[in-house]
Amino acid sequence: MIKKKILVVDDSRGWLDYHRSVLREIYGAEFAVYTANSARNGYDMIYNSLREPYDLIISDLQMELDFEPKHAGEWFIEQVQRLKEYKNTPVLIISATYNIKSIADRLEVSCLPKSIAARDLTSYKLVLEELLKI
Repeated sequence: MIKKKILVVDDSRGWLDYHRSVLREIYGAEFAVYTANSARNGYDMIYNSLREPYDLIISDLQMELDFEPKHAGEWFIEQVQRLKEYKNTPVLIISATYNIKSIADRLEVSCLPKSIAARDLTSYKLVLEELLKI
């Protein structure tokens, strides 16, 4: 069985570990989870995987400050959306940003506030299942 590949992009080691742990708890070894600690690093990983794209991308919004007035996560998602290989790849923003919903709507991606992701594994799992169609 081919594992689905998930890329998680967040500048917080704690959140990267949390996502990896939750995905392992919910799905066992069904997914291969890759992590990037910045928007730039995430983009490099995306670009280097064009032949075998990730099946899902989870990204924070507030990371490095190089992309102001946008959040780094916004820049990252916009770059991903420009690549034809990622045209149909679902993206999930998990962030504590107060305007997460409006940013997700503008980018036409899904979102889940970090406060919900941290305390409600059922909601986390439901969003993933909807995006991955499992």
